[in-house]
Amino acid sequence: MTELKPFQKATVKAVINAFKCKEYARRFLVADEVGLGKTVVAQQVIKQVMRGKNRPLIVFYVCSSLSIASQNRTKLLEIIEDEAERETAASTVDRLTLLPASALPEHPRLHLYTLTPDTSIPVRSGRRRDGRQEERALIHALVESIWPDFFKEHGKTFFRRNAHTWWPDWVRYYRKQVRSNTRLREAFHQSVRTEFNLKSRQRFLAAIRDEEDSLKLIAHFRNALAASALDEIKPDLVIFDEFQRFRDLLNQEIDGAAARVIGKLRGEGKGRSPALLLLSATPYRLFTQRWEDAQGTEHHTEFFNLIEFLYGGNETAQLMRAECETG
Repeated sequence: MTELKPFQKATVKAVINAFKCKEYARRFLVADEVGLGKTVVAQQVIKQVMRGKNRPLIVFYVCSSLSIASQNRTKLLEIIEDEAERETAASTVDRLTLLPASALPEHPRLHLYTLTPDTSIPVRSGRRRDGRQEERALIHALVESIWPDFFKEHGKTFFRRNAHTWWPDWVRYYRKQVRSNTRLREAFHQSVRTEFNLKSRQRFLAAIRDEEDSLKLIAHFRNALAASALDEIKPDLVIFDEFQRFRDLLNQEIDGAAARVIGKLRGEGKGRSPALLLLSATPYRLFTQRWEDAQGTEHHTEFFNLIEFLYGGNETAQLMRAECETG
């Protein structure tokens, strides 16, 4: 494991102190030049937060690509001294939608999940909506179990789309998972009702009967499954690495279906919120020289938006933002 430099030790200490603060949201940004060891800082933050816990620390590490996630997962797991145990601490499933039907980490001190926004937030603007065939096969098995009449109206190949060779095998596999997992069925059932804003006595099939956009329906099913996963696996710490690549996740005004999953990742809603660590090598482009310049104004707005987010996005955060803006 890499030896920490003095400035990295100071950074870790500052992060931990911020996470212990009860007055403000437990959110912290570490931003510096490329190659100064932000992953090492994240690694040591995990190690510090693990101390004193009588159950596994649940960490979601979110970055822009699966290849980076895989590489940094190896680095983060170095805090576990026994190399043979490291595999038991990490999930290899890279999508929130597949976690409910997958084996979870078994390590007694750490459960690490590595994800990307593109693969884990089904209704994120401008992204693919149908997902992988494994996701759709799981949803097929769940819908078949809970609402079998769905296929009478929408056809047996509704979730199959362009999948061919492995589709029957995936469906058979997930049928077994669904039959043996009552909790999964119940969680998905309730999450779908929430996803489609159904009232207590409103029937699901009747509510979606007039929806002609099949991709939209599939995206909402995937979103419901992802949200149910976050309800089941509540993270203690969420790390957004190179968050400038997906700043839309920090948008305080996000609403609709996307807000369900993004809000849960950000720790919004009922119950204790996870600590949130943001890492960035280039959080902002250099400000232009003139404060009044239109481009510069945009940059400063982004900066103050981030300040408001770090303080929690509530009334207190808005007051802190106003104080920063007025200097």
